[in-house]
Amino acid sequence: MAKKPKLKFNVGEQISGNQLAATVLGYVLYKEYDNQDKKHYYFEEWELSGIVEFDSWIEYDHYSNKVSRYTPISRDFKTVTGGAIGATAEDDPAPYDQNARYNVASVAASEGNLSYPSTIGDQLHYLEVQSPQGKFVIERFANGDVDLYRQQEVTKAQQKELFGRVIAPSFLRRTWAKILMWISISVVIIAATFGFPSYTNDCTPRSTSTSSTLNGSSELSTSTSSETQNSSTSCRRRFMWNSGGGGAGK
Repeated sequence: MAKKPKLKFNVGEQISGNQLAATVLGYVLYKEYDNQDKKHYYFEEWELSGIVEFDSWIEYDHYSNKVSRYTPISRDFKTVTGGAIGATAEDDPAPYDQNARYNVASVAASEGNLSYPSTIGDQLHYLEVQSPQGKFVIERFANGDVDLYRQQEVTKAQQKELFGRVIAPSFLRRTWAKILMWISISVVIIAATFGFPSYTNDCTPRSTSTSSTLNGSSELSTSTSSETQNSSTSCRRRFMWNSGGGGAGK
């Protein structure tokens, strides 16, 4: 099943919050392969117009569940990042200190009228740097363009202020959805294996407690009490599966 974006945005939607009015231009869904875990991780970036003049993005990380705001800033890398990124980063986005992290992701899906048109399989090279001035990300796109962004996490309270609502998917809703899905799968598997349950009224001799004399001694004969009794028999409702096993009561 193809991955889909999870933020509560719609392409072309007009957003009006307490701090901004913007238009959702579209999104790019990226996947990044982890050699250690041997699987892909996903994140999505939505482009909004109206936050600043152009090229502003909202990112959602599917693994960490964090929402971040990417604001384009000056391309004077060395000055903006306090020297954490040198000027040569534009030509070769590689780590410059221990706080830098270099990654390569590829486009898994996209939709909308974006400032950087992308197709499935296009690669995005990006460098994340944490400096005293904040967290910065350099992105180099398939067409060779390189941009510098300031990355800031957006809390749920800030999402309400910016967008008029929480845009991150609900953690509890996702958790319950998964639980219900596995319960449904388990029920289907059990039903397919054992069949659906049915009931039958099974009548047995009434439970009694009698005293008899055998060889001159008195012995007590008992049987288990039944749920429903009449003058001669007692009936109980038995739960049985429609399977080909030993039959009900076995």
